[in-house]
Amino acid sequence: MHGASSNESVAEPFEEERAGETPAGEDLDAASHITEPSGGNGDVRRSRISRILARYRAKGKETSTRAPWELWIAVAIGVATITGAALTYVSIRVDSAAVDADRQAVVETVQVQSSRVVAIARSRSEGSQIAQYRVLNAQADAVESTDPAQARLLRRQADGLLAAEWIDIRYRTGIGATATWNHELRQDAIIRVNEYMSVPQGQPELTVRKADDLHDRSGELALCVVASILVIVGLTVARLVPPERWRPAVFAAALVGYLALLVVAVPLALTSV
Repeated sequence: MHGASSNESVAEPFEEERAGETPAGEDLDAASHITEPSGGNGDVRRSRISRILARYRAKGKETSTRAPWELWIAVAIGVATITGAALTYVSIRVDSAAVDADRQAVVETVQVQSSRVVAIARSRSEGSQIAQYRVLNAQADAVESTDPAQARLLRRQADGLLAAEWIDIRYRTGIGATATWNHELRQDAIIRVNEYMSVPQGQPELTVRKADDLHDRSGELALCVVASILVIVGLTVARLVPPERWRPAVFAAALVGYLALLVVAVPLALTSV
């Protein structure tokens, strides 16, 4: 009777252990309180106790081996996530700056074209005054032989016309009835004066190039964000694969990818801020 009751008390913890319902501490406590009765059952019990202790030692070793990997991978995922968020922020800022540069290029183009239109209109208006100046001088030449006083009056009127309209005679070629007006030189002079108060002629092209460069940087930063997501995926895979064979290789590959990402993304981010 005593032997049978001892066997039943020993068998119960092992049945619970096989079912996976008994925690580790209870198994070890049960194993430590089992007494060794006389007979062949003692060897069986010692063998089973040895297997339980060996299994829990193996679990403890696996847990201690897994813990450093879990820590390193968690830290790496956090760093990669922060890097991806920072690159996303910089990419959004650069894209916004590119849009502003596009708008500025449009405004500058309109201002330059308006300045050119104003210069053309003003030069043509002054050219029409020169034409009137020629007409008056031609009339003066026609009546000079018969009415010199009238001829002098007409010439004074012609000269007064140029003075009243603030005509810059530097762009007039010749005098009297043969005078001509240099439209091209006068237009360029008006445009150069307007550039001091408005936008230079070549500024819109420079702004367009700046906008294109910002768009290119924004696209490259967006690719870096995608690369950071791939690094995070690689680190997640490294956390799931078996630690003995694949985890070091996958973790190393993800780490190399992250370093390559930094080499490309950091100069882009620094030159774009």
